[in-house]
Amino acid sequence: MLVFGPIFGVYMEKIGLKRAFVIGVFLNGISPVLFGLLDFVDSYTPYLILSLLLRGFEGFGAILFLCSMFMMSTTVFHGRVAMSFAILQTVFLVGNSIGPLLGSLLNSSFGYAAPYILFGILQMITSVLAAWTLPKDTLNTSSSISNSLRGYLEILKIPSVAIFIYACGVSGTGPEFLTAILEPNLRQFSLGKVEVGLVFCLVAFLQLVSPLWGYLIDILKKPHLFALIGSIVMVTAVVMVGPFPGINPDYGILVAGLVTFGLAQGILSVSSITNLRLSIMQNGIKESMISISFVSMGYLTATSVGATIGPLMAGVLYQEFGFQNATLFLIVGNLILVHIFSNLHNRNNLK
Repeated sequence: MLVFGPIFGVYMEKIGLKRAFVIGVFLNGISPVLFGLLDFVDSYTPYLILSLLLRGFEGFGAILFLCSMFMMSTTVFHGRVAMSFAILQTVFLVGNSIGPLLGSLLNSSFGYAAPYILFGILQMITSVLAAWTLPKDTLNTSSSISNSLRGYLEILKIPSVAIFIYACGVSGTGPEFLTAILEPNLRQFSLGKVEVGLVFCLVAFLQLVSPLWGYLIDILKKPHLFALIGSIVMVTAVVMVGPFPGINPDYGILVAGLVTFGLAQGILSVSSITNLRLSIMQNGIKESMISISFVSMGYLTATSVGATIGPLMAGVLYQEFGFQNATLFLIVGNLILVHIFSNLHNRNNLK
């Protein structure tokens, strides 16, 4: 996703949204089917090479359908962009929560290849249905930007774009950071496997209210304020989860912190992509396929970078300094957002 994302964003206008979505979903279907069949490959080297190639094809397809999906939702629900994005995010969250459970059940009942083949076939069927039912692209591409590459460069010159891409990256870092090191930290409370699972489900469940934040952002038209609130609440959540160095760990405070974290994560992610979109429009660039693809790819690439950096930094910091001190990484990253968005909010109030 990190490699192909910016490239396909530039050429999405030529590829077409419907074609990109159909091809992307199909590749995301055929790749796991073939991956499941790798169980019949006995030799180590061919297995490794084929695994890497198939994961690459899957990432190739994922970036096509994710980018086109976000772009289609923006054009169809033009007046409810934050709400539509929040709904998509919630659907992904439900899938990511249910997927491992169903996968483990299929694996234990029918073998290693079963979940890959079943879910892959379902995605290929979805691609056929999409090709049959989705209308042709109708986006008006009239814009002051003459071509995709020049348009991307023009957008990148906007100073606020870098700020909001950073915010998107921070929103993608937190969940993966905690997921990587939360379970070892929970061992001190002598929890059972079910209780540990429920703790992780708690964070995911609370992000299901993301459509509410999207609705409020669309109605109130104050994404800077919501981003400020989200970053403040996130700092508070991480201080409780750590807890902050010098505070004795407490299971009740940790759970309360995870509840707060789940709520803050929904606010931050929805407000980040909304701010990115508005910052481009407010700098005189009309909404077109170029600008919409930039928003989609900017968000997806930034969150992918965050999701890569998060567990990497979590592992290094946890090993060297322990859980409490490691969480300072998230606190500092979100305090920077608090400073940025408080200044932007105050500046908007002065206008």
